[in-house]
Amino acid sequence: MKTLIYFLIGAVISLSALERKAEEGDPEALYRLATLYESGYDSILPDTARSISLLRRAAELDYAPAQNYLGFLYGRGELMPANKDSARYWIGRAADLGDLKAANNLGFMLLEEYNDSTDSLAATYLSRAANGGLPVAISTLGSLYAEGRGVPRDTLKAVELFEKAIETGFKDAQLRLLNLKGKEWMSLPPELRYQTALRYMRLGSPLIAVQLLSGLDDLSYLNPTQKDATSRTEHLDREQLARVFALLGQAFSHGAGVGYDHAKANKYFATAALLGNPAAAFVFAETLEIFPDILSTSLFNDEEQSQLESLGADFSVTARELRDFAKEQGITDARQARDALIGHPADVSQ
Repeated sequence: MKTLIYFLIGAVISLSALERKAEEGDPEALYRLATLYESGYDSILPDTARSISLLRRAAELDYAPAQNYLGFLYGRGELMPANKDSARYWIGRAADLGDLKAANNLGFMLLEEYNDSTDSLAATYLSRAANGGLPVAISTLGSLYAEGRGVPRDTLKAVELFEKAIETGFKDAQLRLLNLKGKEWMSLPPELRYQTALRYMRLGSPLIAVQLLSGLDDLSYLNPTQKDATSRTEHLDREQLARVFALLGQAFSHGAGVGYDHAKANKYFATAALLGNPAAAFVFAETLEIFPDILSTSLFNDEEQSQLESLGADFSVTARELRDFAKEQGITDARQARDALIGHPADVSQ
């Protein structure tokens, strides 16, 4: 009870201090108070008129976040009639003060006009936001370079920007890059495609990695009885193929770049473990501990089991044996297994 009382007293004091600063003309306090009146908070009832009044005062005092938000409200027609000219004016003022979100928003607004002069100006503002590290702006600027819109067409620059956005965790950039380069990557020889998948898995793009790995999960790469096996094994060896299966198992087990699927994850990890991948051996050992007969009862059909046995797979292997094998390769926990799968910079083709 005392804790609650202290919290309420603190909230009242903080609110009083905020109101006092706002009355003194502090633009940040005006902006924060405006957001409180917009939706209401505790004893403060929503008051749209006062919220807009406070927000406008903060904007007129050149507080960039307030200018950007006021422009956003004008653009969306929220809390006030929509007015694109006012939206552009206020967002533009915030952008010119160096606000990254405003620069990004203005860039989007200019792109919606679809003409060469505004496209060029949009690229200028998006570049400011991208140089400031705003992920959505980095990705959008990548699209402009890919299309040659507002900037000279430059695929290499587009790839560089998409990859930078991916490294920040911006997922949309993965799809944009895949749309740009996917067909080219899928036509690569198996080993180059595999190396490219590893690179993007390590970069933080499981979506791209899974797309590139799909289709490489084929045991005929190693089975000499299969047609064209001789030429195919020149491009993907047993260790690489085992890692393909292990990486796909990792993806399905975490829903990374593909929908979560426990059954597929088990099958991929089992295949990789039977082919000798130590990381997969560590992971699949846990499944064997819970379901010791899973290898002989539910994972593989007769043809698949026959293929694996022809490659030397031991279906009588135990969880202990898999853990011992993984340990011999330096893998004793899940983090080490993941690191071994994704690899180090030297493992990944640039």
